[in-house]
Amino acid sequence: MTRKPKSRARLTHLSVLTNSVMAPALRHRGGVMVQLLQLWPEISTDMAGWSLPVNVRFPAGRREGGVLTLSVAAARGPEAQARADALMRRANAALGYGAIARISIRQDYSLTEKKLQQPTAEPAEDTGGSDSALLLRLERATRTIHSPELRAALIRLGRVLEQQKK
Repeated sequence: MTRKPKSRARLTHLSVLTNSVMAPALRHRGGVMVQLLQLWPEISTDMAGWSLPVNVRFPAGRREGGVLTLSVAAARGPEAQARADALMRRANAALGYGAIARISIRQDYSLTEKKLQQPTAEPAEDTGGSDSALLLRLERATRTIHSPELRAALIRLGRVLEQQKK
């Protein structure tokens, strides 16, 4: 009798697993929270190690001009407050429209920077600010598009095309 070799499970990216679990739970928020969570390391850059978006509240009947609530590690609140405007601009550029009008900071003493550290697939390369300039240029170019979904898709496409040029 011959023994069959045991099949080994293949490694799977964590995002593949979490996206399928989180997306249905967050669908009622119009996908904004899902996109923020997925893009958070890119949006927040070095803040991703000690901050996390926990909620987005929109005015009644609208999907823009919302308040993003961030949970930050203890003693990082003042730094997050000082960087809130830039963070809001990057979040809106990544989402493709003015979804976020204000950021609310919540210091969470149960969070530590060690708990929030998540390994990244690849370290982000330093573009010397050209990525934010590209996002601003793409945002201006798509300003007249009224559909937030289409505008976000075009901005993402523009980012991919720009990276392929390099």
